[in-house]
Amino acid sequence: MRNRSTFLTKVCSITVLTLACASWARAQTSTIANYTPGDVRADAVSPARFNFSLRSRAFSLSRTGSSRENTGPRPIKTSMLLMAGGPNLPVFGGGTIGRLTKWVGFTSNSFIGDSTIFEDKFGKVGIGTDAPSSRLTVVGTIETTLGGLKFPDGSVQTTAAVTGLQSVVHDDTLNGDGTNGAPLQVAVPLTLTGTIADSAIITVTNNDNFAAGFGIRANGGSSPDAFAGSGVQGNGGPSDSSKGGNGLEGFGGSTKTNIGGIGVRAGGGPADSGFAGSGVDASGGPGLGAGSLSGDGIVAAPGVTLHGAASGRAGTFNGDVQINGDLDVSGTKNFKIDHPLDPEKKYLLHAAIESSEVLNIYSGNVTTDGRGEATVTLPDWFEAINRDFRYQLTVIGAFAQAIIATEISQNTFTVRTSAPNVKVSWQVTGVRSDRVMLTHPFKAEEEKPQFERGTYVSPGAYGLPEDRGAEWARRHEPVQQPKQTVRR
Repeated sequence: MRNRSTFLTKVCSITVLTLACASWARAQTSTIANYTPGDVRADAVSPARFNFSLRSRAFSLSRTGSSRENTGPRPIKTSMLLMAGGPNLPVFGGGTIGRLTKWVGFTSNSFIGDSTIFEDKFGKVGIGTDAPSSRLTVVGTIETTLGGLKFPDGSVQTTAAVTGLQSVVHDDTLNGDGTNGAPLQVAVPLTLTGTIADSAIITVTNNDNFAAGFGIRANGGSSPDAFAGSGVQGNGGPSDSSKGGNGLEGFGGSTKTNIGGIGVRAGGGPADSGFAGSGVDASGGPGLGAGSLSGDGIVAAPGVTLHGAASGRAGTFNGDVQINGDLDVSGTKNFKIDHPLDPEKKYLLHAAIESSEVLNIYSGNVTTDGRGEATVTLPDWFEAINRDFRYQLTVIGAFAQAIIATEISQNTFTVRTSAPNVKVSWQVTGVRSDRVMLTHPFKAEEEKPQFERGTYVSPGAYGLPEDRGAEWARRHEPVQQPKQTVRR
């Protein structure tokens, strides 16, 4: 009986308090909102007492205490807190479960409605969608105008032009999406096309300041039974009226106190049982018309000399050299050795004997017998490569006359002296007549081609500028390396 009496007493107290507050509110404000008892939920811990605060512009509800504790007013869990935007304006509208409510307009009344923000019972938030699949799912573009994005490791990203993105959107020139499972790679075959004046489509720089790192390393494909692929292939661009582009340009790096870098360094591939590869295999471009001239296989020139520097060589060959064709020299053809009497300070040079004919010279010594005769035997290939023989005889150690008794036949000739047992020095000169020379006979004089007329092999010897040289006419540029390519 006592418990029932206590319960009835509390119910009556709440009822009286509620009616009093409602009567007072009607006297102070216009209608705020219509709600049912389910709109206001008290803490389920225990019965509680409530303070109702009604003013002309607001409605709030707070709990003053409970059977567990009574530490002062605390906010009650309520489904609404309605604030009118204007003086004495009723609030109308409704919403959808899970959607964040927002004010949608003010006219003669205040209206509320749904925003585009949704939160499900699992705490997943969606913007523009009621079916979020993550902690935050956004349908549309996300824009950050200040601060960037902060990641779990504490790093902040303010631009997409740095690492750290979860994926990368790209075209067909790349593979992968930049994640650990699919790292970003260049697609093959890769074709890059662009229009860039006085620059490069691709620029690669190795910033290593310690080791000799590469800017680009390219390896050709291997093959067990066919030709392997090339590491690099370069094709110069075409031109209708000017000079075509170079297939490959290389410039060595500069140095202050040591040796400058090599412009192009090449090494042939090794071979276990066949022929190893050539370090450089070069051929000139084809001439395609009667007025054209095919290109040279290799054109080399020493570097420019500045501030009193000594000139280098156009080429240095450390080993045997084979030339399958003519060798044209505007200077001398020399041998050059360390001077036998002062090898540390001097060189000794001898120039080759030159002629308007292609001549082979043979010489030797012979002593005549008691009858004053001697037979000279020449190599068995002598007559196969020589013709139009010329003879010279010099008597040594005695006054005597010497003659050619019989001329060369079957690779021998006979010397006769006017006295017996005379030493004779002999020399035979023959005009070269092997099959190669007969196919390509030597001409001491030839007409200059039309595009070289008016030019000189050595314009400087005639006091003329470099652009009057034949090489300039052949290439429309000096053979000497242009000064603007000097790298510092």
